[in-house]
Amino acid sequence: MNDCRKLLKEGKELLFSQKAHEAMNVFNNALEVCVCDNNIELGEILFYLGLAFKKIGHNVHAQRCWLNAFKIRDINNTGNYQNDEWEIFHAIQLSRYLSYKMDFQFDTLAEGDMVHDLIKTIWLEICTLPQFNSMSSDERVNYYQTITIIFPEMNLKEDQEQSVKGNIVSFLQ
Repeated sequence: MNDCRKLLKEGKELLFSQKAHEAMNVFNNALEVCVCDNNIELGEILFYLGLAFKKIGHNVHAQRCWLNAFKIRDINNTGNYQNDEWEIFHAIQLSRYLSYKMDFQFDTLAEGDMVHDLIKTIWLEICTLPQFNSMSSDERVNYYQTITIIFPEMNLKEDQEQSVKGNIVSFLQ
């Protein structure tokens, strides 16, 4: 087992033993020794680092870790869809999804991957709309905010279906 994998395992054990601060230090060490071409492993470290941030009450940092984790995990499948507007759309939709979770966090890495894949599927459909290319960048960003994805198992209440909103965390900060 490589050093990165050992540190990831150690960090997860600390995290699940309610030692989030210690886990963060171990995850940071794992990031330093992780081989840059291993996107899946690097994304996994960022995912669990996000959980550690969430456990100590740093929700914005947690969400940024998750945004980066799923972007990195998907880097081998990017094709031509990754750009600044994709990142804005992804941040809007991920924020909305998390805002409807009781604890504002993912339960599993697989859940995050599923949400990312669904957001990507909708994004790829949006990009094929004839009117999409004729919109200005500002119009497209406004349009992204009007799109509501109903995620599986989300179970929105009636009043929430009328106004699905979430705090949008800047991907670029």
